[in-house]
Amino acid sequence: MRKAIIVLAPAIGLAVLAAAWSAYWYIAMARISTLLDEQASARGLDLACGSRRMSGFPHRFQIACAGLRLTSTAAGRFELAAPAAVMSLPSHNPARLNIVLSGPVKTELGPTRERPQRISVNLRTDMVPVDVRLRGKEPGDIAIRLARFRAEVTSWQGGKPVRSVKLAGAGLSGLFGRARGSGHPPGTGRLKLAARALNVRLSPPVVAGIPQVRIHSADVTALIDKPAALRGRTSSERLRRWQQASGRLYGIVARVRSDVLDIDAGGELRLDETGRFAGKIDTATTGLDQLLNRLVDNRTIKRETAVLVLTAANLVSRPKPQTERDAVHLPVSFFDGRLYYGPFGIAQLKPLF
Repeated sequence: MRKAIIVLAPAIGLAVLAAAWSAYWYIAMARISTLLDEQASARGLDLACGSRRMSGFPHRFQIACAGLRLTSTAAGRFELAAPAAVMSLPSHNPARLNIVLSGPVKTELGPTRERPQRISVNLRTDMVPVDVRLRGKEPGDIAIRLARFRAEVTSWQGGKPVRSVKLAGAGLSGLFGRARGSGHPPGTGRLKLAARALNVRLSPPVVAGIPQVRIHSADVTALIDKPAALRGRTSSERLRRWQQASGRLYGIVARVRSDVLDIDAGGELRLDETGRFAGKIDTATTGLDQLLNRLVDNRTIKRETAVLVLTAANLVSRPKPQTERDAVHLPVSFFDGRLYYGPFGIAQLKPLF
């Protein structure tokens, strides 16, 4: 009898562990499903699925949502719809949430007091993977990657399209999270964007005669001061609180290579009390002469005007390094509600809140 118990003890222990893990998995699975709804509601969002299916036992917690619809319950209508979404947490690492949206993904932003136009975004791609590293109750790093996608962003007013931007690219990625290293104040955020082989078509074009721009590569990184202040039920409320906390984007580094211009830039931005950008971005632009020649060829501007602009830009440009003889060095400044390129006023800025 004693020998039988000794022989059966490992099997009994394994059965007890399996039963305990099964009970834990089903209890945790139900709690995770409820937690998703609670987290969405706390952020002013309503998460709805045509049907939900829970799976992944025993190695992960997975929820498959058919007919995903995410809508805003706060001011300023927001709606995101996708045919399906799969949300999963590895059971050995529940601090990492993986979300995969099946395309096409449609998003709509309703008009607000600061932005009277309605904006729609149609994204055509096979899937949209989103990785979220959780830290306690707050999200840590959030990473999004797109491969081989097409998108159209349209602003509407009075039921008619006002402006549209069509995008097609081989790769697009974004990262929002916490800055690494000891050289940053606690809680500093970081932002990283990258694009490859991106075609951008504007209708109507911002620059007459150039309706399309091909961006070979674009990389942007920045540090975010006081990201914890970006709280609120609307984007306007979040930006207002961030401005009141003296938040800023600093350590901005951008590198863009396109068929029109090559731009290297760096600087710092913030929001002033009116909700407009303020700050300065130093830029080194190569290819300005080629852009002006294209505008002359398209009969958008006259040859005399192109020569005048290029001469003026070179006159006020900062001294150039020996390796950048063809680059025009001018700051892009945001001051007193206006946008400047060097000393030239370009546009009036609109408030973001």
